[in-house]
Amino acid sequence: MTTTIIGATGRVGSAVVRRLLETGQPVRAYVRDADKARRIFGQPDGLEIYRGRLDDPDNLAAGLGDASCIFMALGSIGTEGNLQRAVIEAASGSTALRQFVRLSVLNASPTSLGINQRAHWNIDCAASAAQIPYTTIRPAIFSASLLAGAAEIRARRAWTGIADTGQVGLIDHADVAEVAARILTDPATWETHYDLTGPMLLSWPRAMALLSAELGYLISFETLPERQLLTRLIEAGVAPGQAELLIAREWAIQAGENDRLTDTVRELAGHAPRTVEAFLHDNRRQFLQTEPRTSLALRRLRQRPSERRDVMASPIGRPNGPKLTTDAASGKSGKTILASSLQTIRGGTDGPGSFAFSNLSGRAPGRFLRTASRLLAGVGKVEHQIAPYAASWHERNITALGTAGPLWVVLGDSISQGVGASSVEQGWVLQAWRILAEQGIHYRIVNLSISGATITDVIEREIPAMNGLAAPPALVTVFIGSNDILHHDLRMNLAAHYQALIDALPTDSLIAVTSQARGALAEINRTVAAAAATGAIQAVPVRIAQGKRAEDHFHPSDEGYSLIAADFAAAIAARDRQTPASDGDETSGRQRPGGTTPP
Repeated sequence: MTTTIIGATGRVGSAVVRRLLETGQPVRAYVRDADKARRIFGQPDGLEIYRGRLDDPDNLAAGLGDASCIFMALGSIGTEGNLQRAVIEAASGSTALRQFVRLSVLNASPTSLGINQRAHWNIDCAASAAQIPYTTIRPAIFSASLLAGAAEIRARRAWTGIADTGQVGLIDHADVAEVAARILTDPATWETHYDLTGPMLLSWPRAMALLSAELGYLISFETLPERQLLTRLIEAGVAPGQAELLIAREWAIQAGENDRLTDTVRELAGHAPRTVEAFLHDNRRQFLQTEPRTSLALRRLRQRPSERRDVMASPIGRPNGPKLTTDAASGKSGKTILASSLQTIRGGTDGPGSFAFSNLSGRAPGRFLRTASRLLAGVGKVEHQIAPYAASWHERNITALGTAGPLWVVLGDSISQGVGASSVEQGWVLQAWRILAEQGIHYRIVNLSISGATITDVIEREIPAMNGLAAPPALVTVFIGSNDILHHDLRMNLAAHYQALIDALPTDSLIAVTSQARGALAEINRTVAAAAATGAIQAVPVRIAQGKRAEDHFHPSDEGYSLIAADFAAAIAARDRQTPASDGDETSGRQRPGGTTPP
């Protein structure tokens, strides 16, 4: 039973050829360039390479020959769309044909916003009119589509598009090829339309967060108006028709057309679909701008979880100091969004050792967050900031550890990560840093805050990490407690946990308390005020304006963070005025000109 493959040298077509040959099926690869086909496949037993032209009816009829099955993987618009119709017409005259299997696209319909979807639906109509035995494979957008942005990502550490919302179940082309090979060899699967997706829904920003975690530095997703994006694509060498197709695809994604998952890959291929994380890992070199200076740390991140060795290490410059157990060390993290956490920071002037730490909790979202994400679109959008913001702080921490100057250590939760702000730079930490810099007060920042952190996380993970630094911090700020309040058991022990936190902090640490607090927040304020009265710590009243919230209605917006930044900056400046200016003093941020250090 010979199968003719049209589009045999393409990404999916070539994989189908190999799959069929592996099972002992005879294959005819119908190609324009026989030399290219021989370079791809060699000359294996069972493969016939047929050089032909799809626009030549006689040549096409001879090429289809006695094939009992035909698999076609071509584009849907322009010349390739017309050639698909020509193949269907030729196939309708074959007496040997038992099944025609065509690679289509998810949501092929006349009403889709996508040009590709509408074009594939029209080809389906041509197949119906030809009355051929017919099956379609309709995959979601391929994971390999991310490679289209590789050049821009290498150049700018950003990818540009329109659809900053809307999700798609990106699918690996190898899974599509496996499904195609199963269908071509199993008559029980014929005469059906199969919708295929990957294992999880992703927005483009979320995909860039996964790529950030894989590469070890921040890759952002940026939006452009349609006209500007069209111009940029054409200037980059994309054909105008293809550029319009890509833009229409963006609108279809944003409209939610791809917002669904199927289990077809598991049903027909016998395994779960491959993940986007695995695809990015296998193709990471195509996205790399340069080898980051933290090459040893990033080599650990590139390893699959099963390959990772224990990365626990003595803190920088302290061979006998406390050791930190990270998700990477336990091997539990995999390449998920929560645990691709940029684990290992290699110190610069702080010491010769390595410092293992994760800015992500490693915990799955709790019931409250899962429920809120379903009810409020803004919750999911803000949640997608967590991994890229952690990646950004990872890079900034590396810079800080490689420079000299007074050290400011930030402890806390997602508030201190800046989640909810339009960028990391608009979080309260960096807004406060800029205010202080204008006053001649300069610190290098190591931000050890963890999105989703509780008071216990600060005590058990963040403070030991701080204590592992070779040089003691000149300034410690703490903003914590929101996540404890959301959990009944933690809320019931709030005062005791906060007292344990205060006992573990260096003297003169600055702890945020909220103004006009009630209930559990008032309890925190009383505990902090009592400690401040003894001189153990300093309380910093911060303003949390209800009208200045992010889209999740929980985290502050840029404007809300500016209030927190102003309050912390004022407290830090007042504290630093008590220390004389000096050259290279590591205990104060107030230095003479020339002593500035970026965060």
